[in-house]
Amino acid sequence: MLLLLSLLLAQPVAAQSFVIGEGGWHLERLADDFVLLRTDVQQFEASSRLSRQGLLMLTCERQARRIRFQIGSSPRLPNTQFSELGRARVRGERAGASLMLKAVHPQVRFFQDGSFEFLEAIGFSDAVMREFLRLLQQLPAQLEIVLFKGPETRAFLRGTALRFHLVRLNESLGNVYGFEGLCFRAPK
Repeated sequence: MLLLLSLLLAQPVAAQSFVIGEGGWHLERLADDFVLLRTDVQQFEASSRLSRQGLLMLTCERQARRIRFQIGSSPRLPNTQFSELGRARVRGERAGASLMLKAVHPQVRFFQDGSFEFLEAIGFSDAVMREFLRLLQQLPAQLEIVLFKGPETRAFLRGTALRFHLVRLNESLGNVYGFEGLCFRAPK
């Protein structure tokens, strides 16, 4: 009950807004054991126009699956070493209905440039990738991600809210399913 109350109190006042998918969702198989689903991310400025660009990358490798929001200060030169750990709350929304992940609080790795990723060490952590893909397959109009880092992670006292408006997801749904099939296929 206390955790639920703290989650309700953790609602931030305003969220940064981004648009995901304007350039489409692209599936790439780079090796037998490495597959990538990527799309662009653009941030809204206060003047309601799109500005800084970044990437959303879902990757499946032999030992790990990653969902990386490369939205930091230098999206073309990403940081590779994380600086902090935390948790997140991920929720989708479609036609006013809330779509929640089963893994409600995935572990997050934060990078110095402002980017973050959900990392799933295969066999050793929550199955975040499968849940995230199922959320995308429900065709949400937007994602809301609240990030919690530092000492307050356990109490969820305050977080940073990010709102991602999803576009062109319906027409790229085949790539999402294709990525899922390649990502979760049986090893050879």
